[in-house]
Amino acid sequence: MQARALLFYISFFVFAAFFSACNDDKPCDGLDCGENGTCVIDKNFEPHCACLPGYYGDFCEFYDPCRLIECANGGTKEIDSEDPTVCHCVCTPEYDGEFCEYQNFCLDITCENGGTAVNQPNLSSCLCECPPEFIGILCETPNPCASVTCPTNATCQLTPNIEAICVCNAGWEGNDCEIEIREKYIGAYTAKSYYDDGSATLPYTCNISKYPDDVTKMYFSHLLVNTVGSDPIELKDVYAVVYQSNTFALPVQNVFPNNEQVKSVNIGQRNSTTGVVTVYYTYEKDGVELQLQLELTPQ
Repeated sequence: MQARALLFYISFFVFAAFFSACNDDKPCDGLDCGENGTCVIDKNFEPHCACLPGYYGDFCEFYDPCRLIECANGGTKEIDSEDPTVCHCVCTPEYDGEFCEYQNFCLDITCENGGTAVNQPNLSSCLCECPPEFIGILCETPNPCASVTCPTNATCQLTPNIEAICVCNAGWEGNDCEIEIREKYIGAYTAKSYYDDGSATLPYTCNISKYPDDVTKMYFSHLLVNTVGSDPIELKDVYAVVYQSNTFALPVQNVFPNNEQVKSVNIGQRNSTTGVVTVYYTYEKDGVELQLQLELTPQ
């Protein structure tokens, strides 16, 4: 009888606790976590605030940006003096990086003449970035280019003997770098393409024009026009990059009208005497790469 009574009381209390929990189905209604937190229920059916990263407090009312980062290798956290919402790692002299995660290879390096030591952990070295007036491992040597004035389209460069010379920028040539290399290419050509099996296309017209906003580039209006056979092909508006006086190449590119991929296989040439332009290239169609040689004769 006593056992039955004890079982009854235990069942009653379990039921009462379960009933109470079930009836308190909105325990978060009385807890305001604000904009920086969310009310959650723990394993004891008690509500509390789960805060967004960086926030803390019973109601997520406080913010500490240093809770968002971890500093390695003995680095300490410090709130930015100008922006209290940002926290930085202050590293020991032996380490570097946003979170002090890299060894500092500049520890014993002093750059001269206003140079700045830049740690390069990926190369296990330190680099001195020099002001324009100096060169050298430690910025210890006066830069000969500092006293040289080059033409508008040229840049001063140093020879292996540390002598200053003016070198034309890409796309320019001439004694004073005043001539656009691509100017000699501009015009209309009679074109004919030759496949590597010896077959050739019928003659067609290709115009070379300037590519806008880049002095090193030019357009071929029709790199290939092949109307022979049942599978005609046309490659339009292909651009090339000029290098030295009579050389150029086609970078990898997808072209009109069917998005075929085109690229050079050898450096293109211009005959300085005849003006004939030769292009060595491949294009890919239906997964098959075909190699061609294009001859352009000035009209």
